[in-house]
Amino acid sequence: MNQMGNRLDELNCSKCNTKKCVLVVDDDLQTSQDHAEDLRDRGYEPIVAEGKGEKLIEDAKAKARRHRCHVAIVDMRLFGAEGDESGLMLAGALAPTMCIIVTAYGNIPATNRSRRYDNIVGFFEKGDDPNKLMGEVYNALEKFCPCSLKPDGPGYDELCSKTLKDTPEASEEEIRCALVLLYRDENPRIEKLHLIVPDAPYPSQTTATVPARSAVYIAEPIRADRLPLQREVVKVADAEKIKREVDNYKTWVKGLLLTDRCARIEDKGHSVTLWNIGAIRYTNIARDDRRLFRAWYPAASSEQVTRALEDLFNVTLGPLYKEHRGADSQSVYGYYISHMFTPDFESRIQDYCAQNDKKFDAALLLGVPLKLRDPVRWAYEHRGQSSFRSRWEALTHGDLHSGNIFVDEHCKTYVLDYERSGPGYILRDFAELEADIRLRLAPIAPEQLRLSYAMDMALLAPRKGNVKPQSLPWHEIGGLDSSVIRELRKAFDAICVLRQLAHELTGELAEMKQYYWALLMETLISLLRKYSDVDASARNAARMRALLSAALIAERLAAWNSDWPPNDWPRPEDLPEHLGSITPVEPDVK
Repeated sequence: MNQMGNRLDELNCSKCNTKKCVLVVDDDLQTSQDHAEDLRDRGYEPIVAEGKGEKLIEDAKAKARRHRCHVAIVDMRLFGAEGDESGLMLAGALAPTMCIIVTAYGNIPATNRSRRYDNIVGFFEKGDDPNKLMGEVYNALEKFCPCSLKPDGPGYDELCSKTLKDTPEASEEEIRCALVLLYRDENPRIEKLHLIVPDAPYPSQTTATVPARSAVYIAEPIRADRLPLQREVVKVADAEKIKREVDNYKTWVKGLLLTDRCARIEDKGHSVTLWNIGAIRYTNIARDDRRLFRAWYPAASSEQVTRALEDLFNVTLGPLYKEHRGADSQSVYGYYISHMFTPDFESRIQDYCAQNDKKFDAALLLGVPLKLRDPVRWAYEHRGQSSFRSRWEALTHGDLHSGNIFVDEHCKTYVLDYERSGPGYILRDFAELEADIRLRLAPIAPEQLRLSYAMDMALLAPRKGNVKPQSLPWHEIGGLDSSVIRELRKAFDAICVLRQLAHELTGELAEMKQYYWALLMETLISLLRKYSDVDASARNAARMRALLSAALIAERLAAWNSDWPPNDWPRPEDLPEHLGSITPVEPDVK
């Protein structure tokens, strides 16, 4: 007992200030009180579920979540009937709380059935030494306690900050517990986890996009024996998003994409969901010679970008688009509303239209001497025009931007993040990556919106998918040095390659109107996103780019059968050299 007591004192240390809550669920009040007293004597905080039958079960679920209980002691028969295994089923519903089943009727079939629940970690026979039960509790808590692993590095503080901002109900303790559980089955045990920010900011610093709503970092596990381990990528996000991603990986990705081109989520122990957040370990993705596309792109040549895009869609993601089928009558607008996993996306559009009922003034908002339609209002009021006789669905990645693609020194590509993967609109991946290049990777400063105007005007000209946009004479636009011109040409050429791949792989670009609708929706997502993690200047710059681009796409769609660009519109070289916002662009809706 003294030895166990010393171990418990060590477990209940002050290093992490973790409150060791243990839930007790038993239909017999005296048994519950006995367990609670034993737990209290050993320094734990017992949480006793109350009631009978269904009320007991519901109270147990509620208290497990409210108190974030690490471990639960659960009686097998909560209704007392012969063959009753309600405690077993309750244990599965209490996840992520790890459960120890207590029974006087233990049998091998019940033990085997318990294996379907990953959170059942032990059985205890009534009548055995209570110290044995307390030992089971200790062993379970030892795996759960944040003290068993020390995360550090420049990425850890940032991971906590981003995750807690996105999921305020969570805590740093919960984040640490998630990381502990990701590595709990390693032998020798993982003693330290060094987290690294995986990439540099977007090259156009002042127009950086909002940080991802999940935190993804390079992890360097350090074992107790100090032997090096392979780097991995760790993601922490809202618990429901993690569950969805793991399900999508198992259903749509595993076995379809090449195993050496996609991040793997191993079946055992490489994902965990807690009360508010979850975490994933991606294997087979982090290597010293690989960088995220957005960090690799600035130093890459136009030829290298072309090779990477061709590899991405022909090899890495190629299997997704081979089996496509005709879609239902849902419009492109309707697809984006129903597949965004953002319940308030359409309500944001509606609220924007209601709150911005004044005449849209592009000259006031952007300093552009043009009469432009309000793109948000136009898209909402003309959403019926985004229905097309031919619209195809296929398996898609669903969130294909430059932060979810790795590239190696040979321009081979690798993908991760499957939260939105599955059947979807066949042009979604292409349109999202184009929007990412246009709005984030192209080096356009906020005071140089005329460059964005020039690029959009040229890219919106083609009416057919097999027509390449006419290259722009960037040298005729004054005030640009050779390095900026080179980068603008690289972005322009990359988009042309992307569209050609979309035409070849999907056949949906016979007429570009459908693609422009997808591009408009992707741009509205950027415009209406909540820019909570960047300062006001960067937030306004990002919105200016998105607003101008969306307005020009809306104009193109509205005047589809007319000449483009309109004859009375100014040429890019005739616009002022420094063209930017006069009034802050703040389309946030409450």
